[in-house]
Amino acid sequence: MQPAPRQDTDQEGETAEITGPDMRERVRGAMLEIAPIFCFTASFAITHEIAVALPLALTAGIAVSVYRLVRREPVWRALAALGVVGIGSLLALSSGEATEFFVPNLITHGVVAVVSLVLLIAGWPPMGLLMGLVTGDGTNWRRCPVRRRAFSKASLALLASPVLMSSVEIPLYLADQAIALGVVDTFGPLVFVLAVMLGWRIYRSAAATHRCQGDPCTVTSHQ
Repeated sequence: MQPAPRQDTDQEGETAEITGPDMRERVRGAMLEIAPIFCFTASFAITHEIAVALPLALTAGIAVSVYRLVRREPVWRALAALGVVGIGSLLALSSGEATEFFVPNLITHGVVAVVSLVLLIAGWPPMGLLMGLVTGDGTNWRRCPVRRRAFSKASLALLASPVLMSSVEIPLYLADQAIALGVVDTFGPLVFVLAVMLGWRIYRSAAATHRCQGDPCTVTSHQ
């Protein structure tokens, strides 16, 4: 049973490193994601013309996608962002309403909030799934009651992100406040990054100096 403690301890050490370069990478990714939204919002605020704002947003979306492909990032990331901009552009163009451009993100925030809540209730805290994906640890953390509880607490911060965005954006959408909606939507990726950072701090505080030993884990936190 000796290899198990070493493996889990190493995995926690790897997880601890996401607070540095990984977080900077997430901030960079967030800045890229807001580029099309910023271009649409800024140009519409100046001109009040959808015909001007949409081409600029699409150009920014294409530029971001090409940049990600050049950096050899996953193709789905490059195409997903462009797809969201494309769908929003079609909705805005067909309806003539600038607020329709933000509908894909509105739906995304709502779906993420519901799915996160369901996962949390089902015992699969989304913060644990996210960290397992980032670090390559997978779902090994579920074998440890201490880490599982810590990730559940951390997931409340992650859940707050889409709930907060939806609670602000939906009234703006219903009031047909396109510019204000665009400003709020621009901060969406940054709010998510901040939620992840806060969730990580909550996890570290809740897990304390705990180290897993055995399978399943039977050792509690050391204060």
